[in-house]
Amino acid sequence: MRLVLIALALLPMAVQAQPPKLPQPFTSLQAVVDAAMEDAKKKTTLPLEVVSSEEVTWRDASLGCPRRGSGFAQMLVPGYRVQLRAGSRQFDYHASARGALVLCPQGRSETPAPPDTTR
Repeated sequence: MRLVLIALALLPMAVQAQPPKLPQPFTSLQAVVDAAMEDAKKKTTLPLEVVSSEEVTWRDASLGCPRRGSGFAQMLVPGYRVQLRAGSRQFDYHASARGALVLCPQGRSETPAPPDTTR
């Protein structure tokens, strides 16, 4: 009995929590398209078509997909926008170059910042 109690007492030390897996930065527009297609395939069985894909700059950390009542850092965020279609259903994916990918619900999507013409 004593041995069982000792083993149970040591159990929390034996189980180590795994750190959360951080998103990997996107290295190309094609990598974002691939990630969006992979996610969309989980949501539909219809064939997917890429409607558009582009590098953009988002106006803030919401990646152009703000949620009511949430605050987001006000900074320009380099990223991507990928629009897919499956039948009559549209998928609007917004991403950051750092690896965040968001499926933006219809009606919540904002346009990216205009291109920087001073470069």
